Amino acid sequence: ANNNISGVLGDKKGNLWIGTTNGLDKFDRSSEIFLHFKFNPIFDDINTNNVTAIQEDRNGYFWIGTEGGLIKFNPVIGIFKHYYHDDLNSRSLNHNQIFTIHLDINNDLWIGTNCGLDKFDRETESFIHYWQDPIYKPGFYRSGMVEKYCVTSIYEDNTGIFWIGTNGGLLEFDPYTRKFFLYESDLQNPNTLSFHAVTSVCKESENEIWV
Repeated sequence: ANNNISGVLGDKKGNLWIGTTNGLDKFDRSSEIFLHFKFNPIFDDINTNNVTAIQEDRNGYFWIGTEGGLIKFNPVIGIFKHYYHDDLNSRSLNHNQIFTIHLDINNDLWIGTNCGLDKFDRETESFIHYWQDPIYKPGFYRSGMVEKYCVTSIYEDNTGIFWIGTNGGLLEFDPYTRKFFLYESDLQNPNTLSFHAVTSVCKESENEIWV
């Protein structure tokens, strides 16, 4: 679609899927041909076609995060379904700008957005809000307070605890108890995070996390 690549996913059949700022590409390794997918080809919606995250679930569906909402994609029949934020629906996606998507050990879908952490309820096709700015309003920015609700990465360790990168620190989250603890940066304390914005998280051992 273009040269600005935001993510790459290898599916169960060995194909490569490439997220770009202008849609989704599928790379067939045998033919070395790219197939292009646009999520809103009629209006050429810039935000919807700007792919930020890709995940494949156990059922073979692709979940695609964009700057214009969440997309469920059936690669077999080529059908897309869009999920957007709706001011009138409290169970809709908390924000259309998605930064990361995580499928946990139970195949549950978690979405990190510019306004918090959502879990997708597959039965009702709605969203449960776990970490969200309590007084967020679309188009309204509160300087210095909203950063910790901007979720940029999600890592699940072998105990089921989530380590979540935000623009306001590292968030430890237990999805079973729904308890959160935020590790923040303090320039006066060298034993804290070196910077408040966390872009990625991984765990090397039981007691060591790289941020």
